[in-house]
Amino acid sequence: MTLDSCVGYFDPNKETTVFTDASLKGISAVIVQNTPNKQDFKLISYNSKALSPVQQRYSTLERESLAIVYACEHNKTYLFGHPFKMYSDHKAIVKILNNPNATVLLCIERMTLRLHRHPVDPCEDEGLEKYVNFTAEYACPKALSLLDIQRETKADPFLQIITELITTNTWHKLLHPNCPPELKKFQKDLLAYRNIRQELTVNQTSDLVLKTNRTVLPHSRKITVIQLAHNSHMGLEKTKSLLREKVYFPGLDTKVEEYIKRCAICKALDKQNAPAELLITPTPEEVWDTVHINYLGPLPNGFYLVVLIDQTSKFPVVDIIHNTSADLLIDFLQKTIAVYGIPKTIVSNNGPPFTSFKINCF
Repeated sequence: MTLDSCVGYFDPNKETTVFTDASLKGISAVIVQNTPNKQDFKLISYNSKALSPVQQRYSTLERESLAIVYACEHNKTYLFGHPFKMYSDHKAIVKILNNPNATVLLCIERMTLRLHRHPVDPCEDEGLEKYVNFTAEYACPKALSLLDIQRETKADPFLQIITELITTNTWHKLLHPNCPPELKKFQKDLLAYRNIRQELTVNQTSDLVLKTNRTVLPHSRKITVIQLAHNSHMGLEKTKSLLREKVYFPGLDTKVEEYIKRCAICKALDKQNAPAELLITPTPEEVWDTVHINYLGPLPNGFYLVVLIDQTSKFPVVDIIHNTSADLLIDFLQKTIAVYGIPKTIVSNNGPPFTSFKINCF
């Protein structure tokens, strides 16, 4: 689906065709182009969107209408002001769009009004192959239902102990020398929950353990939830932020970090910082043209070494001084210049000893 032989760039001079479809969980669209009188179809764009709980309760007609509206508005960069054919496998919506005088529900009418800005030609997809059905059925991530969490919570012995401790308020048993064997088995993990016991409750309707408004997950569903949260590969911080809003279990951040570090797709798309280019300082042709100066110290005896090195010959001039004052530095430079001459350039690290007023005047 991503090969060069299948995917192409949008060309306004070619015929544009849009295929849409809807399922109980999501809607999707595919844009295809081909040259007139030729069979050189190129895929331009794939789009899919998961339906909200409210949208999942839409009728089939409403979901198919929403898929068409989504296809046009999401791909307005390609479709706006450009005639195109719209294929749908739902006969009713095709007839409604081809008949402006049709009497329909207000919700459907509102959706059709949103399509008036696009020069769309609705057509019925009668082919046996439903090109978009696969995307609509399988592109949307599967959600973890409340029933799954309830079933796993009841089957999790650790959460059943947590539930009993919350309802009976017997957390003190964990600190008792004669801790019951069933508690001693999970004592280390239970103590982590004891520290937040004031935030823990048990929902009387669903029998789920909650930390404020977040669901405490059973052990068997921790990795599943992390996989669902990271399904779109949002990155470390966004994945952790999403999970913190919905669920809780000790070590959540650590488990998310470990999972994302092992994610092959994230590794492939991760932007590595390019190493800085190596800057090579040109070497002067003449000796004593450029010299470098700096301090070494303080030494164990409290003294400093002032070091001056010629860049070309690497010849060093070293002197021992008591401190890094400007007066001592000027005295060192005067002695060195008197012996070796005046260099054209003196290079330093612009530290305080080299940027003082006396040095600048010197």
